[in-house]
Amino acid sequence: LRRNIMRIQQTLLTTTVEEVIQDATRGSVRSPVVSSMWSREKALNAVVTATVVLSMFILGFSIDHYPKHLVWFVLETLICCVFATELVLRLKTKGCKEYFAGDAMAWNISDFVITILSVIETLFSLAVLLSLGPTSKVVSVSKMTIAMRALRITRVVRL
Repeated sequence: LRRNIMRIQQTLLTTTVEEVIQDATRGSVRSPVVSSMWSREKALNAVVTATVVLSMFILGFSIDHYPKHLVWFVLETLICCVFATELVLRLKTKGCKEYFAGDAMAWNISDFVITILSVIETLFSLAVLLSLGPTSKVVSVSKMTIAMRALRITRVVRL
């Protein structure tokens, strides 16, 4: 009896909600809640992938063409908002424990760090921009920031 209880506990800790539903219904019933959750997850992944590709395009283009122009800062801020929104949605959907200690722990932690550092860098750049005035073209990006932005491409590998 003790072995069976331990086996059930282990199974409950390692299976997803969809796997439990599929097992309980022997695959004959597809839960609308699970289907809706998976379709939202796929849509979010598509948006994030497109945003990463757009971010890489903007990064490459901005380095060669007017790197201190305000347009690049605005676009990068919008992209940062998309990633921050994705982070909040994933944390809300999965919960902190699953997000930081689940199967994709390493990917999630790297996404979290890159996103938080991007938000901090964007806020810092905004503070510099506001203190120097909107006509200033001194919104500079360090080499470290450019490297961090380039790390976003790893998100596509995960998705």
